[in-house]
Amino acid sequence: MGLLIQTTGIEDYAPGGKARVKVLVIGGPGAGKTRWSSYFPRPFYADCEGGLASVADRKVPYVRVNSSQDMLDVLAYLRQENRQPAAQRQYATFVVDT
Repeated sequence: MGLLIQTTGIEDYAPGGKARVKVLVIGGPGAGKTRWSSYFPRPFYADCEGGLASVADRKVPYVRVNSSQDMLDVLAYLRQENRQPAAQRQYATFVVDT
């Protein structure tokens, strides 16, 4: 029998061992979605409901989003930020908190 046992690793999916991760977190109110996301690397929040009380002690940067134009402005800002070399970027995680 020619059984080949392997071990998973990021190298299998991302050459050089680095990759971007896209995550969608769904849960009911109070489940801890906002708090959990504050532990991701260098987060930046788009606060769409004015509900960041759960991360008040985490001192996370955020912008209030009250309109479509606000969100477009946030995305333009992040595109500009993303043009910087990775080591110079202020943020590594973008959280849309609805």
